[in-house]
Amino acid sequence: MSLKLTTSARDERLLAVSDKFMLVGWHSMNGGLLGILDVTTDVGRRCENCPKLNAHGSQITDMSFSPFDNYVFATSCVDGTVKIWSIPADFPRNSTINPIATLKHGKKSVNVIKWHPTASGILASGGDEGAKVWDVSKQIEEKKTETSNLAEKTSFEGTIQSLAWNYDGSLLALGTKDGKLQVYDPRKNTKTFDVSPNNSNFPVEVSWLGNRPWVITTGHGKFRESQLKPLPWFERGQIV
Repeated sequence: MSLKLTTSARDERLLAVSDKFMLVGWHSMNGGLLGILDVTTDVGRRCENCPKLNAHGSQITDMSFSPFDNYVFATSCVDGTVKIWSIPADFPRNSTINPIATLKHGKKSVNVIKWHPTASGILASGGDEGAKVWDVSKQIEEKKTETSNLAEKTSFEGTIQSLAWNYDGSLLALGTKDGKLQVYDPRKNTKTFDVSPNNSNFPVEVSWLGNRPWVITTGHGKFRESQLKPLPWFERGQIV
């Protein structure tokens, strides 16, 4: 494939794939442009001429397809917004795509977004002004453009570098830029624990190990050495 990918320093999450489409961060002056490829038909040099979406007015930080709909995806931006999009059924003949929801996370950067694995239309966003959980199921169902900002269902404090739902979506793990691992129960809006897995103030990336009650973290120790740590999670919030 011949793709004009973004050269931004924040391009680590600028790729997303569903069973039907692939999104890539496309090279542009402001960093807000996406290329949309139909993975069933767009191959070889044709990718150079794939439809483009000017999703945001400044740098995109993350993108993600809904696990329940191959045509629905979300994007986040350094301007503090998250947008929900729905690709038309007759795409690419109809390549006009408008956001069906605009979420105002805050004034600072949104760094990461993740769809809920078992509840359609539930999205978590994390950034420099904490983490929030949103319900956009109505907007996705109606496929109507929503210009007003929606209120979040739940919010958590901190400067969030990464986040991850566990396998059934009952828990949300957050990795902060100051080296913390936090796990929340979004339904109760409660924190189960808050630890520093690497004993440092460097950013932490988090992920759950499948359907097991384990969280794995990556980051750097006090002397900048790379660290990878699996941590068992228990309902009482204890780590051993």
